[in-house]
Amino acid sequence: MGPFGRVRVPEATFTAMADKKTPKKNDPVTHVIKRCPYCQAYLKPNVTRCDSCNRRIGPPDRHGTAKKPVDWRAYLSAVFAVVVFCAALYWFFLK
Repeated sequence: MGPFGRVRVPEATFTAMADKKTPKKNDPVTHVIKRCPYCQAYLKPNVTRCDSCNRRIGPPDRHGTAKKPVDWRAYLSAVFAVVVFCAALYWFFLK
């Protein structure tokens, strides 16, 4: 028991607290602004290119920071370079 004795809380307080909608983990969040992941500039949520660093950006995550888009050209170039390197190793040393 605390210094004030027992404190009675009306039941209406608990029902009012239960009626409030608590955000779920998977609820979509609508952002008013988003931040560039490269230069941290504030941008409108519908832009696809940053105004200050001129890089491509994706939709915002749940914290409001824009996602970095996947650069497929770079991945394909890296795979092509590895294939050429392996072919050269085979051609020079194993043939």
